[in-house]
Amino acid sequence: MAKVLLVERDNILVDKLVSAIHNEGHQCYRLTNEKCIVDWVLLNRPDLVVLDKGSLQDRALSLCCEIHHLSDTLLIMTSRSDQVIDQLIALESGADDYIKKPYCPEELVSRINAMILRLQKLALVTHRLQLIEHGFKVKFADKEVQLTQVEFYLFRLLHEQPYKVLTREDISRQIYNDHRVVSENTVNSHVRNLRRKLKAISPHHMLIASVYSAGYKYQPCLDQK
Repeated sequence: MAKVLLVERDNILVDKLVSAIHNEGHQCYRLTNEKCIVDWVLLNRPDLVVLDKGSLQDRALSLCCEIHHLSDTLLIMTSRSDQVIDQLIALESGADDYIKKPYCPEELVSRINAMILRLQKLALVTHRLQLIEHGFKVKFADKEVQLTQVEFYLFRLLHEQPYKVLTREDISRQIYNDHRVVSENTVNSHVRNLRRKLKAISPHHMLIASVYSAGYKYQPCLDQK
């Protein structure tokens, strides 16, 4: 069961959404006062917020940013705009998904269920994959691999920010405490060695993915049992 917050002024739509969300076994709450939204999220820690851009006008994107930076709550933004640029801005502001209005309650509930399931799988995998700092080791299920200090710091940096792309400059700046100048080739070499070692505990999944011309990201193996 998930806790869902609706930020929507359309009373008729809200009635339908509340009914559909309750039918799936989730708790559902509603707010329309923009001044209370962030405080409510921080106090009640909902699993997901459905935020309608039209209901908040100019405050929608800034509230999206605040929720994204201050909590781990998932966020779906709804809007009547079908412009790609508006969708991109919403996603870059912290939204995890974007739905164009009008939509049916069943579509929203389906997306909520999919996002909650993914969150639960991520939590399970994160719990099972352990980083053992005192020995610079990584353990998954019954398998364990030994890393160097730099490799461990590199993996920890990526692991703490799933799916976030970090540039080679970001990586070199954060894993070396002495602020040394490190070339991109050196970072690439560390990543290659780290991948080779991680393959021993996750042979069928690339835990560290390359993003062309950008850098690297950690992608949890959600299909692991």
